[in-house]
Amino acid sequence: MKKILKLIWQTSKAEYKYIASNIPILIVLLGGNVGYGLLYNYMYNPNIVREAPIAVVDMVDNKLSRTFIQNIDATEQVNVVYVFSDYAEAEKMVKENKIVGFLYLPQSFSNLGLEYNKSNIMAYGSTLSFLDFLMLQEATTYTLIDFNAMLRPIYVNQLSNKDKFAIAKLQPIEIIPNVLFNTEEGYGTYLMPPILIIIIFQTMMICISSSCGDEREGKKLHVSKLKYGVGYNAISIVVGKVLAYFVIFAIISLFMLGLLPLIFDLPHIGQPLTLVFMVIPFLIASSAFALCWLPLYTDSEKPLIFIVFMSIILLFFSGISYPLELMPWYWKIMHYILPAASAALCFVKVNTMGADISQILPEITTLWTQSIVYLIISIFVCHIGLKKKHWK
Repeated sequence: MKKILKLIWQTSKAEYKYIASNIPILIVLLGGNVGYGLLYNYMYNPNIVREAPIAVVDMVDNKLSRTFIQNIDATEQVNVVYVFSDYAEAEKMVKENKIVGFLYLPQSFSNLGLEYNKSNIMAYGSTLSFLDFLMLQEATTYTLIDFNAMLRPIYVNQLSNKDKFAIAKLQPIEIIPNVLFNTEEGYGTYLMPPILIIIIFQTMMICISSSCGDEREGKKLHVSKLKYGVGYNAISIVVGKVLAYFVIFAIISLFMLGLLPLIFDLPHIGQPLTLVFMVIPFLIASSAFALCWLPLYTDSEKPLIFIVFMSIILLFFSGISYPLELMPWYWKIMHYILPAASAALCFVKVNTMGADISQILPEITTLWTQSIVYLIISIFVCHIGLKKKHWK
């Protein structure tokens, strides 16, 4: 047993030495975690935008269109600074960064209120800041809701007496909104917590795939002394590598999940001990998951092509951007396969919603199950690789 523990430690130590001497991996560790963590939070800071400058291209110029412009200008999201009658002039203002976007009211807008006529209102925005476009979209939506309520009595007056009587008998539905967690409706508050988990997962995948790809390419493991049988060596290699990356990313997780929410005022109402219970199986499952793909790491560059484009997929399977309950069963399976998906949902529950350990038991159970299963698979895969002499 002592010999196995010694070999595990040698494997971890060899991995630390390799990481410390490999500039690309150090760049990924620092740039991918610290850099992206700071950059993404900075991009979505201050989380919400108020009074974003916009223009309106009014092709109608009547009382109805002027009322609409006044209503949208009264919203807290945008400020109407220009009203044009020329589309090209508004487009020029966007290109010169004088406004963040504009609305286009077509000629059909003048027919609203007459015989159930409809009209399309088009919103154009700059993509230099997604928050600006989001504010334009929100302001337009809220104004249209109020505008439709204003026009509804006009349409009702055009109904027959029988239809009016039927509508009068209906009980209106009273909607009372109660925002529980994202009271400011900030995009960063919604997006950044799962993104932090995804960044940790992806950078770990990149580091492990690059390290193992380099070993496979040179046909030599970073640890040089393999004294025991193939089975013991496989266990020592996998456990040693998992231990090495667990320690490194535990420190990174402290910065990403503990410090960044404090710096950028993201939700951080979770208990530290609950976060620790989540992070431990997440890091073990992620590192073991990365080692399951050893046969695909034939060099240190190719795996990066697939890993860096996983962000949107991981966010979708987390059940945050799209409800997990509405996913078809075959997509829901991916949620239970990918460690980052369960961990992202778990982190949001803990840090944003204040869940305790009993409320995240399904995610914790999933992560520990993944840890055990992926450790067994990665040991088996490493065992096959040693038998086939992929490494000397």
